[in-house]
Amino acid sequence: MVDNTTDNPAAIAEAVKELNKTNVTEVTTVAPSNSEVILPGGFISEDGSVIKYAEVRELNGIDEEAISKAGSVGRALAAMLQRGVVSIGTNPVTKSEIDSLLSGDRDALLLGIRRVTFGDTIEFEFPCPHCKTDLDVIVDLVEDIPVKSLDDPINGRTFTYTSKKHGIIEVSLPTGVVQKKLIENSDKTVSELNTILLGGCIRSINGNPSLGATSALNLGMVDREAIVNEIIANNPGPRLGEVKTTCEACGEEIPMPLSLADLFRL
Repeated sequence: MVDNTTDNPAAIAEAVKELNKTNVTEVTTVAPSNSEVILPGGFISEDGSVIKYAEVRELNGIDEEAISKAGSVGRALAAMLQRGVVSIGTNPVTKSEIDSLLSGDRDALLLGIRRVTFGDTIEFEFPCPHCKTDLDVIVDLVEDIPVKSLDDPINGRTFTYTSKKHGIIEVSLPTGVVQKKLIENSDKTVSELNTILLGGCIRSINGNPSLGATSALNLGMVDREAIVNEIIANNPGPRLGEVKTTCEACGEEIPMPLSLADLFRL
């Protein structure tokens, strides 16, 4: 009979080590999907609740062909939203809901569609306005674009402005309807664009319902400028116009405001 026992401590330790070994399986961690977009303003549902997130998807070749036939930047961006937004909250989105979103939420959705389709960065080449060095700048669409959110998603959608001549003017933040009009008329003068913006955002003047562009045109220049500035200051969403970079050659800070068209090379 063969004796398989041993009095060798080293051999015993090695045997125990082998028994305690376990098969280790390498686990690959999948990064969270970037298809979910936080709505800086929030969508108010029919029951009055505020929904703060939406889902977008990657645009494909079918979408690309449809967008290329849009005919204008405004219609192209509208087509991207219509095709790229999957849901608001847990419910499939409708065209009327997309139009009713605050313009800043629409901007956030377009930024999300751009990220999920083309990635989180975009590259620009331009000369430094200070030292004329040719720059190759990569903008991180997550880290480099400031985002403003509404502190009060319900009451923060409107504000009042007091005019010396016209009394209290009630103003709402621009929705998709107003935004589409602005984009479609991007060839107009700044004053004309301000009239479109004010006509779409002013709700009442001294208690009387707004007459749209007519009411906006009857306001004084000081009132018009002040209300436009207040709309811009209060409007939530990604602040594309506030993107900045620093010249590696001279160290000067350079403003590089972006537009929605820039993000998609339209």
